Formats: sequence, structure tokens, C-alpha cells
Amino acid sequence: MARLLVVTVAFRSLAALERWYVTETNDDVRVVLVDNAGGEDLGSVATRLGATLVTSPTNVGFGRGCDLGAALAAGEEWVAFVNPDLAITSEQLLEVIDAAPSDAVALCPLLTDPDGTPLPDVARTSPTALQLALPWIIGARGDRGTGLATPESGRHQEVEVTSGACLIVRRAAFEAVGGFPDWLFFNAEDIYLCDQLRAQGRLYVDHGVTGVHEKLSSANTVPMAAIMAETARATSAYAAVRFGRLSWLGVYLAVVAGMILRAVFRPGLRPLLGRTASLLWREAGLARQGRLGPVEPVFV
Repeated sequence: MARLLVVTVAFRSLAALERWYVTETNDDVRVVLVDNAGGEDLGSVATRLGATLVTSPTNVGFGRGCDLGAALAAGEEWVAFVNPDLAITSEQLLEVIDAAPSDAVALCPLLTDPDGTPLPDVARTSPTALQLALPWIIGARGDRGTGLATPESGRHQEVEVTSGACLIVRRAAFEAVGGFPDWLFFNAEDIYLCDQLRAQGRLYVDHGVTGVHEKLSSANTVPMAAIMAETARATSAYAAVRFGRLSWLGVYLAVVAGMILRAVFRPGLRPLLGRTASLLWREAGLARQGRLGPVEPVFV
């Protein structure tokens, strides 16, 4: 029986997957490729990888796509969620789980840009309401990690939140928290999952293994205005669940103000403003009450 189930979710990701390095060449690894209704023929890629192909009739978002793949687990101790444009091998993923601390429920290898620059997103704190709000006003990324540091001893650095680009999770812990949240379509799913997983154990960055983000993201095929609107939607819903009503209201007002400011320079965003503000208000109320169910894309 395989020890590791690797899940990758593809949405217009054929170019990236044609050079993907995770295959079933090792009996310890099983691969599931989820076709998230990207309109591409992934059959030949699945054959090359030795992967099981799961086809979703609609685009269900990153988190629910991951859940579709993880549902095929058959006794594996670990599940790795790996982006199609991340350069890492099956052997490297096995090295991460072989070296995992006994109290680890999730790990991420060190990730870099193609030029070797480490990605700070692998070592983040769970964001405060202020960190979610400020980027929409000042244009900075307030939720980016600032805590990436070489461990003083060993190879593992404990973190609160790590990257969903290569998130390796103990299957039992993943199932215990219910998997990824189905009420987030795009953005913040990895943060919320890490928040939940911390009740099960510790999260680590493994500095002994490095993956490279090749930046062949399918997001490049989606209009920026749509990505911004979906990101606003996720930011508001996450804040509504995580924080009290007053803190959420601050995030909401910052998000709406930020979108208005951006619309000055992005005409494509202007038609989405009223619809987005209304949707954020309604979905946040449902999210606070635990009544926001599986969401579909509204803007992408």
C-alpha cells in the first residue's frame, strides 16, 4: 500500500503538467489528477504520470478540488496537495514525510522562485484583521510571511500557516478537520485549513527539501478584475468566520474601499463593484452563522 497520496488540481494547467515531476514511479506514491473543468484533455498527462484522473463537471475551486482528490485515499498516512506548476519530485515528497517530526500534522518544503529566492508564504502567522484589511488600502501584501528562518538546530521550523502550493498533511488530521472549507472558492483556503490543523498538532517548514515555483499558474488566463473580486469575496468570508462582527466590518470596508481605488486604474473592475460589495455582505452574514455552503465561482 502506498504511504503518500499526491493530489494536484488542474484548471487550464496543461502546460505546467506536461513538465510535472511527481509520478507513480515509486510504489510508495499514488497520484490523483483532478480536472477542475478547465476544458483541456488531460488523459495523456494522467497516463504519463500514472495518475488516477478525476473529472469535475464544473469548476469547484481549489479547496473542493483538493477534497475530491483526497476522497480517493485508501489507507495512505499522508496526503500531499501539490500545485501543477511546482517543480518537486516524488522522492523529495517522500523525504519530507520520512523526516517528519512525530508531532507534525502538516509540512511544506522550502519553496523558491526560479531564481532561487525563497518564497515567504511558506512561513506565515495566521493573519489578523488588520493584516487582511491594510493591503486593500495601501497596496502591500500584509499577509505575506516574514518569519522564514533557518532553524538553529535540525531542519524543521515550526509555523502557524504554510503554503498551499505544497501542503503535506497527515490524512487522519485532514479528515478530522473536514478537509478544505467548501465555503471558500479561491484564496484563503490554505490559511483556514492551517488554522484548523493547529488543533491537531504542529505545522513545519522542512528546510531540508526545496521545491521551485515555476510560475506557470492558470491564473494568468483569468482576467485580473475577476481574480481581484474573488479574492475580495474570500477575504471577507474568512474574516467573518475568524473574527467578531466589528473586526469583520473593518475588513469589509477596507476591501470595498480598496476595490473602488483600484477601479480608477482598472476599468474592467468597475462593473463588478456593486455586485461584489453586495455579495460580500450577504455571504459574510451566512458564514458567521455557519450557513454558507459550497460556493461556485461568481466572477472567474
